[in-house]
Amino acid sequence: MESAEMDASSALKLAASLACVVGAILATAWVLRRTGWLRPARPGCFRVLGTHSLNPRLSIIMVEIEDTRLLLGASPNSISLLHVMPGQLKAQTGHDSTVSSQAPACFPATLSGKLEQR
Repeated sequence: MESAEMDASSALKLAASLACVVGAILATAWVLRRTGWLRPARPGCFRVLGTHSLNPRLSIIMVEIEDTRLLLGASPNSISLLHVMPGQLKAQTGHDSTVSSQAPACFPATLSGKLEQR
């Protein structure tokens, strides 16, 4: 009788340990995915340069496809093209500048300038 209780408690400990290991694997995968470590770089696809939430349901997103930047408005039901900015920097200078790597930092200032121009 005593060995049957040990077997049941051993099985319970084994199941709890397995659940902890599976939970740890899922939590690690979730953290890696949220931080961007699991996203493979795909050349030729678009890049998200920045986002800005207008309210809990609406946001604007700056994306880059090749050398063209698009300002998109996103709502729960649709995504709308708000503005197209052709790749001026590459055409004028003949090479990529560091502006594209700084784009997420200056996105709010660029957006404010564009909105004031309208």
